[in-house]
Amino acid sequence: MSQYRVRAKKRQRLHPSDRRVLLVDAAARAFGRLGVEGTRMDDVAAEAGVAKGLLYRHFPSKDALLEALMERKGAEFSARLQQRLTELDAAHGTPGQLVTEGLRLWIEQVASDIASFNWIETGAAGACTPFRDEVRRFVTERILSVAPSIDHATASLVASALQAVAEAVTTAWRQQPQAIPRDELLSLLVAFCVGGLNAVAQSLGVAATLHPPASHRSRPRRP
Repeated sequence: MSQYRVRAKKRQRLHPSDRRVLLVDAAARAFGRLGVEGTRMDDVAAEAGVAKGLLYRHFPSKDALLEALMERKGAEFSARLQQRLTELDAAHGTPGQLVTEGLRLWIEQVASDIASFNWIETGAAGACTPFRDEVRRFVTERILSVAPSIDHATASLVASALQAVAEAVTTAWRQQPQAIPRDELLSLLVAFCVGGLNAVAQSLGVAATLHPPASHRSRPRRP
């Protein structure tokens, strides 16, 4: 008999928060490959290499997994937006430049993370609410920093309107991205949002006029 014994490899014990991160990562891969409707908890468990019981211990349902994933993506997007706008603030960027850069990052997010926006369109049990809430919270804070005289509720409504326009336009564009180049899409959104913000400011008596950067002002469409 051999003096050596083969020992079964034990699964590494992780802190619950670390385990949740790995499970959400696995869910992202499964959703991206199979779609929300086509993904089962068994698929996520297999993707993560864990027993289904362990998955249910951390997430009671697929909707809970999707909510955790979208909450993370909302926080990541807000962090990127905060970093870029802070850089613009340091360079004395204008409010029009801040709006333009925010919309640019949004379009980049849509174009580079198609799977996430497929999930947004499904609206699975309100799973995208954390994502939307995080983005709206950030935009509301930026509006209040530019126009501190308006109240928080009004700023939140304006942020919701901007968010709805950006989502609707980019969702339509993503279905036919060849119809209009990305830079023209950005110019269209900038013109619409800046014009809307100026109209809102005027109606509220706020002495603030936004001007889009010269590179994103209205120009004739290509023939």
